[in-house]
Amino acid sequence: MAREIRQVTGMPLRRAWRLAPEALAAWPGRREWVHEGREASVRLVVDLERYLSNYAVRLALARTRYAERRRGRMPRRSRDPVAAAQAYGVDVSLLQESLTLSPEERLRRLEEAYEFFRTVQVVG
Repeated sequence: MAREIRQVTGMPLRRAWRLAPEALAAWPGRREWVHEGREASVRLVVDLERYLSNYAVRLALARTRYAERRRGRMPRRSRDPVAAAQAYGVDVSLLQESLTLSPEERLRRLEEAYEFFRTVQVVG
């Protein structure tokens, strides 16, 4: 709040720093805080509800949107899909075994599996 007072009024920061706690302490009882200068030539009015609401929004934004940045280089992503599948927890041993077979052997296995499923009867 001291910086806001300084920015708006041009008041020295030390003086604004002394006024800010007084303004914030008035909050539960009053919606506005009024400070009159010497000889009542200057009057400073702070809408406490608006200030505190704006402060709460900026604080929430700072807590959720602006995460701490990680230092250093970003880790490289694995370009090997098999390694990525293994890292995810997929058992790729059957895929690797099938890839060692020739296309004719894979087709023969597929036909055997098809014949097996044709002969199986559904119970239930």
